[in-house]
Amino acid sequence: MESHVQYALPFQSKLQDTLRNRQMFKNRHYRFSLTKLLALSLISFGQSALAVDLKVSPFALYEVGNKDIVIDQVSTKYGLGVLGFDVDASFHNKLSISGKLGYGANPSQKISFSGANFKGTVKGTYVEGAMQYALWTKSDYSVVSELRFINRNIDAPDLTGSRNGTALTGNAFTSLDSVDLTFGARMPLGNAAFLNISGGLSRWHLKSNATAFYTSGSVSATARKKIDAVGRDPIVKVSIGSKNPKHNFKLELANRSLKSKTSAQIMAIQLDYVFKF
Repeated sequence: MESHVQYALPFQSKLQDTLRNRQMFKNRHYRFSLTKLLALSLISFGQSALAVDLKVSPFALYEVGNKDIVIDQVSTKYGLGVLGFDVDASFHNKLSISGKLGYGANPSQKISFSGANFKGTVKGTYVEGAMQYALWTKSDYSVVSELRFINRNIDAPDLTGSRNGTALTGNAFTSLDSVDLTFGARMPLGNAAFLNISGGLSRWHLKSNATAFYTSGSVSATARKKIDAVGRDPIVKVSIGSKNPKHNFKLELANRSLKSKTSAQIMAIQLDYVFKF
Protein backbone atom coordinates (compact mmCIF):
# COMPACT_ATOMS: atom_id res chain seq x y z
CA MET A 1 0.00 0.00 0.00
CA GLU A 2 1.47 3.26 -1.10
CA SER A 3 1.28 6.50 0.78
CA HIS A 4 1.52 9.91 -0.91
CA VAL A 5 2.58 12.91 1.13
CA GLN A 6 2.91 16.43 -0.30
CA TYR A 7 5.54 18.79 1.03
CA ALA A 8 5.28 22.56 0.64
CA LEU A 9 8.50 24.03 -0.58
CA PRO A 10 9.58 27.40 0.90
CA PHE A 11 8.93 29.36 -2.31
CA GLN A 12 5.44 27.82 -2.57
CA SER A 13 4.60 28.99 0.95
CA LYS A 14 5.75 32.53 0.15
CA LEU A 15 3.74 32.51 -3.06
CA GLN A 16 0.61 31.44 -1.18
CA ASP A 17 1.16 34.19 1.43
CA THR A 18 1.58 36.76 -1.35
CA LEU A 19 -1.61 35.64 -3.08
CA ARG A 20 -3.48 35.75 0.23
CA ASN A 21 -2.24 39.27 0.94
CA ARG A 22 -3.26 40.43 -2.53
CA GLN A 23 -6.73 38.93 -2.12
CA MET A 24 -7.14 40.63 1.28
CA PHE A 25 -6.02 43.93 -0.26
CA LYS A 26 -8.50 43.50 -3.11
CA ASN A 27 -11.31 42.76 -0.64
CA ARG A 28 -10.43 45.81 1.46
CA HIS A 29 -10.18 47.94 -1.69
CA TYR A 30 -13.55 46.63 -2.89
CA ARG A 31 -15.19 47.37 0.46
CA PHE A 32 -13.63 50.83 0.52
CA SER A 33 -14.81 51.56 -3.05
CA LEU A 34 -18.30 50.30 -2.23
CA THR A 35 -18.42 52.44 0.93
CA LYS A 36 -17.18 55.45 -1.04
CA LEU A 37 -19.80 54.91 -3.75
CA LEU A 38 -22.54 54.55 -1.13
CA ALA A 39 -21.41 57.71 0.63
CA LEU A 40 -21.35 59.67 -2.64
CA SER A 41 -24.82 58.36 -3.48
CA LEU A 42 -26.17 59.45 -0.10
CA ILE A 43 -24.58 62.88 -0.50
CA SER A 44 -26.04 63.19 -4.00
CA PHE A 45 -29.46 62.10 -2.73
CA GLY A 46 -29.23 64.61 0.11
CA GLN A 47 -28.36 67.39 -2.32
CA SER A 48 -31.28 66.37 -4.54
CA ALA A 49 -33.61 66.26 -1.55
CA LEU A 50 -32.52 69.74 -0.54
CA ALA A 51 -33.30 70.89 -4.10
CA VAL A 52 -36.91 69.68 -3.95
CA ASP A 53 -39.56 72.34 -4.51
CA LEU A 54 -42.51 71.24 -2.37
CA LYS A 55 -46.08 72.48 -2.85
CA VAL A 56 -49.23 71.71 -0.89
CA SER A 57 -52.56 72.46 -2.58
CA PRO A 58 -56.14 72.11 -1.44
CA PHE A 59 -58.30 71.17 -4.42
CA ALA A 60 -61.95 70.76 -5.36
CA LEU A 61 -63.02 68.34 -8.10
CA TYR A 62 -66.33 67.52 -9.72
CA GLU A 63 -66.77 64.84 -12.39
CA VAL A 64 -70.06 63.96 -14.09
CA GLY A 65 -71.21 61.93 -17.07
CA ASN A 66 -72.96 63.93 -19.76
CA LYS A 67 -75.65 61.21 -19.84
CA ASP A 68 -76.36 57.71 -18.55
CA ILE A 69 -73.54 55.24 -19.14
CA VAL A 70 -75.09 52.27 -20.94
CA ILE A 71 -72.93 49.16 -21.34
CA ASP A 72 -74.32 45.75 -22.31
CA GLN A 73 -77.88 47.11 -21.88
CA VAL A 74 -77.18 48.07 -18.25
CA SER A 75 -77.31 51.78 -17.45
CA THR A 76 -75.90 53.81 -14.60
CA LYS A 77 -75.23 57.46 -13.83
CA TYR A 78 -71.79 58.66 -12.79
CA GLY A 79 -70.96 61.70 -10.68
CA LEU A 80 -68.26 62.44 -8.12
CA GLY A 81 -67.50 65.57 -6.11
CA VAL A 82 -64.61 65.72 -3.63
CA LEU A 83 -62.44 68.09 -1.61
CA GLY A 84 -58.88 67.17 -0.77
CA PHE A 85 -55.17 67.90 -0.78
CA ASP A 86 -52.46 67.64 -3.43
CA VAL A 87 -48.75 67.30 -2.52
CA ASP A 88 -46.35 68.06 -5.37
CA ALA A 89 -42.55 67.65 -5.32
CA SER A 90 -40.48 69.14 -8.18
CA PHE A 91 -36.87 68.11 -8.89
CA HIS A 92 -34.60 70.54 -10.79
CA ASN A 93 -37.57 71.97 -12.75
CA LYS A 94 -37.68 68.85 -14.96
CA LEU A 95 -39.35 66.09 -13.00
CA SER A 96 -42.28 66.41 -10.62
CA ILE A 97 -44.15 63.77 -8.65
CA SER A 98 -47.52 64.42 -7.04
CA GLY A 99 -50.25 62.69 -5.09
CA LYS A 100 -53.86 63.64 -4.39
CA LEU A 101 -56.36 62.44 -1.84
CA GLY A 102 -59.97 63.61 -1.81
CA TYR A 103 -63.20 62.75 -0.05
CA GLY A 104 -66.82 63.74 -0.57
CA ALA A 105 -70.21 62.85 0.92
CA ASN A 106 -73.83 63.76 0.26
CA PRO A 107 -76.49 62.67 2.80
CA SER A 108 -79.35 62.86 0.28
CA GLN A 109 -78.12 62.29 -3.26
CA LYS A 110 -80.25 61.01 -6.12
CA ILE A 111 -79.08 57.87 -7.91
CA SER A 112 -80.66 55.95 -10.75
CA PHE A 113 -79.87 52.66 -12.42
CA SER A 114 -81.85 50.53 -14.86
CA GLY A 115 -84.94 52.73 -14.64
CA ALA A 116 -85.16 52.79 -10.83
CA ASN A 117 -84.74 56.07 -8.94
CA PHE A 118 -83.17 56.10 -5.49
CA LYS A 119 -82.05 58.55 -2.85
CA GLY A 120 -79.65 58.11 0.04
CA THR A 121 -76.23 58.77 1.53
CA VAL A 122 -73.39 58.62 -1.01
CA LYS A 123 -69.68 58.70 -0.16
CA GLY A 124 -66.87 59.17 -2.64
CA THR A 125 -63.06 58.88 -2.50
CA TYR A 126 -60.44 60.04 -4.98
CA VAL A 127 -56.80 58.85 -4.97
CA GLU A 128 -54.28 59.97 -7.59
CA GLY A 129 -50.58 59.57 -8.29
CA ALA A 130 -48.88 61.42 -11.14
CA MET A 131 -45.45 61.99 -12.66
CA GLN A 132 -44.60 64.87 -15.00
CA TYR A 133 -41.44 65.38 -17.04
CA ALA A 134 -40.52 68.49 -19.01
CA LEU A 135 -39.44 67.36 -22.50
CA TRP A 136 -38.60 70.87 -23.69
CA THR A 137 -38.50 74.29 -22.06
CA LYS A 138 -37.64 77.75 -23.34
CA SER A 139 -38.42 80.91 -21.46
CA ASP A 140 -42.07 80.59 -20.35
CA TYR A 141 -42.90 77.87 -22.91
CA SER A 142 -42.67 74.13 -22.28
CA VAL A 143 -43.74 70.71 -23.54
CA VAL A 144 -44.52 68.20 -20.81
CA SER A 145 -45.32 64.48 -20.69
CA GLU A 146 -47.50 63.16 -17.87
CA LEU A 147 -48.42 59.73 -16.53
CA ARG A 148 -51.36 59.72 -14.11
CA PHE A 149 -52.99 56.91 -12.09
CA ILE A 150 -56.44 57.59 -10.59
CA ASN A 151 -58.76 55.50 -8.43
CA ARG A 152 -62.33 56.68 -7.74
CA ASN A 153 -64.88 54.95 -5.54
CA ILE A 154 -68.53 55.86 -4.98
CA ASP A 155 -70.41 53.94 -2.28
CA ALA A 156 -74.15 54.14 -1.60
CA PRO A 157 -74.87 51.33 0.89
CA ASP A 158 -78.36 52.34 2.00
CA LEU A 159 -80.78 53.61 -0.64
CA THR A 160 -84.53 53.98 -0.83
CA GLY A 161 -86.47 54.49 -4.05
CA SER A 162 -89.11 53.31 -6.44
CA ARG A 163 -89.77 51.98 -9.93
CA ASN A 164 -93.16 52.18 -11.62
CA GLY A 165 -94.72 53.04 -8.28
CA THR A 166 -93.16 50.07 -6.46
CA ALA A 167 -91.20 50.91 -3.27
CA LEU A 168 -87.62 49.63 -3.30
CA THR A 169 -84.50 49.60 -1.16
CA GLY A 170 -81.04 49.04 -2.52
CA ASN A 171 -77.34 49.73 -2.67
CA ALA A 172 -74.82 50.69 -5.33
CA PHE A 173 -71.04 50.56 -5.49
CA THR A 174 -69.07 52.07 -8.39
CA SER A 175 -65.35 52.35 -9.07
CA LEU A 176 -63.58 54.03 -11.96
CA ASP A 177 -59.84 53.48 -12.37
CA SER A 178 -57.81 55.14 -15.09
CA VAL A 179 -54.23 55.35 -16.34
CA ASP A 180 -53.68 58.47 -18.45
CA LEU A 181 -50.68 59.23 -20.65
CA THR A 182 -50.81 62.77 -21.99
CA PHE A 183 -48.57 65.37 -23.65
CA GLY A 184 -49.16 69.05 -23.10
CA ALA A 185 -47.93 72.49 -24.09
CA ARG A 186 -47.71 75.38 -21.65
CA MET A 187 -47.61 79.00 -22.80
CA PRO A 188 -47.89 82.39 -21.06
CA LEU A 189 -51.02 84.53 -20.99
CA GLY A 190 -49.50 87.96 -20.40
CA ASN A 191 -47.28 88.35 -17.36
CA ALA A 192 -49.62 86.98 -14.70
CA ALA A 193 -51.06 83.71 -16.03
CA PHE A 194 -50.41 80.68 -18.22
CA LEU A 195 -52.44 78.39 -20.46
CA ASN A 196 -51.91 74.63 -20.59
CA ILE A 197 -53.43 72.37 -23.28
CA SER A 198 -52.88 68.61 -23.16
CA GLY A 199 -54.25 65.45 -24.66
CA GLY A 200 -53.54 61.76 -24.85
CA LEU A 201 -54.88 58.29 -24.27
CA SER A 202 -56.59 56.87 -21.20
CA ARG A 203 -57.10 53.25 -20.22
CA TRP A 204 -60.14 53.13 -17.93
CA HIS A 205 -61.90 50.40 -15.97
CA LEU A 206 -65.47 50.96 -14.80
CA LYS A 207 -67.10 48.59 -12.31
CA SER A 208 -70.61 49.15 -10.99
CA ASN A 209 -72.67 46.80 -8.85
CA ALA A 210 -76.22 47.72 -7.85
CA THR A 211 -78.88 45.72 -6.04
CA ALA A 212 -82.57 46.55 -5.57
CA PHE A 213 -84.85 44.79 -3.07
CA TYR A 214 -88.66 44.59 -3.11
CA THR A 215 -90.66 43.35 -0.13
CA SER A 216 -94.45 43.28 0.30
CA GLY A 217 -95.84 41.03 3.01
CA SER A 218 -94.50 37.54 2.39
CA VAL A 219 -93.41 38.37 -1.18
CA SER A 220 -89.87 39.55 -1.83
CA ALA A 221 -87.69 39.94 -4.89
CA THR A 222 -84.10 40.97 -5.65
CA ALA A 223 -82.74 42.51 -8.83
CA ARG A 224 -79.02 42.87 -9.51
CA LYS A 225 -77.28 44.95 -12.17
CA LYS A 226 -73.58 44.81 -12.94
CA ILE A 227 -71.16 46.65 -15.23
CA ASP A 228 -67.54 45.61 -15.66
CA ALA A 229 -65.95 47.27 -18.68
CA VAL A 230 -62.44 48.27 -19.82
CA GLY A 231 -61.76 50.77 -22.58
CA ARG A 232 -59.05 52.93 -24.17
CA ASP A 233 -60.12 56.38 -25.26
CA PRO A 234 -58.87 59.94 -25.73
CA ILE A 235 -58.70 62.51 -22.96
CA VAL A 236 -58.34 66.29 -23.42
CA LYS A 237 -57.56 68.89 -20.74
CA VAL A 238 -57.32 72.70 -20.73
CA SER A 239 -56.19 74.70 -17.71
CA ILE A 240 -55.51 78.31 -16.79
CA GLY A 241 -53.35 79.28 -13.84
CA SER A 242 -51.69 82.26 -12.23
CA LYS A 243 -47.90 82.69 -11.99
CA ASN A 244 -47.50 84.11 -8.50
CA PRO A 245 -44.43 82.33 -7.03
CA LYS A 246 -45.92 82.11 -3.52
CA HIS A 247 -49.68 81.77 -3.98
CA ASN A 248 -51.46 80.81 -7.17
CA PHE A 249 -54.46 78.94 -8.49
CA LYS A 250 -55.20 76.62 -11.41
CA LEU A 251 -58.58 75.96 -13.01
CA GLU A 252 -58.77 72.85 -15.20
CA LEU A 253 -61.47 71.51 -17.51
CA ALA A 254 -61.24 67.95 -18.80
CA ASN A 255 -63.20 65.71 -21.13
CA ARG A 256 -62.79 61.93 -20.86
CA SER A 257 -64.27 59.92 -23.73
CA LEU A 258 -65.74 56.44 -23.16
CA LYS A 259 -66.59 55.88 -26.82
CA SER A 260 -64.91 52.45 -27.07
CA LYS A 261 -67.74 51.06 -24.87
CA THR A 262 -70.50 53.67 -24.72
CA SER A 263 -71.51 57.01 -26.19
CA ALA A 264 -71.20 58.81 -22.84
CA GLN A 265 -68.37 61.15 -21.83
CA ILE A 266 -67.15 62.24 -18.41
CA MET A 267 -66.53 65.94 -17.93
CA ALA A 268 -64.54 67.33 -15.02
CA ILE A 269 -63.79 70.69 -13.47
CA GLN A 270 -61.01 71.09 -10.90
CA LEU A 271 -59.74 74.05 -8.91
CA ASP A 272 -56.34 74.02 -7.16
CA TYR A 273 -54.95 76.66 -4.83
CA VAL A 274 -51.18 76.36 -4.39
CA PHE A 275 -48.95 77.74 -1.69
CA LYS A 276 -45.24 77.07 -1.20
CA PHE A 277 -43.11 76.67 1.89
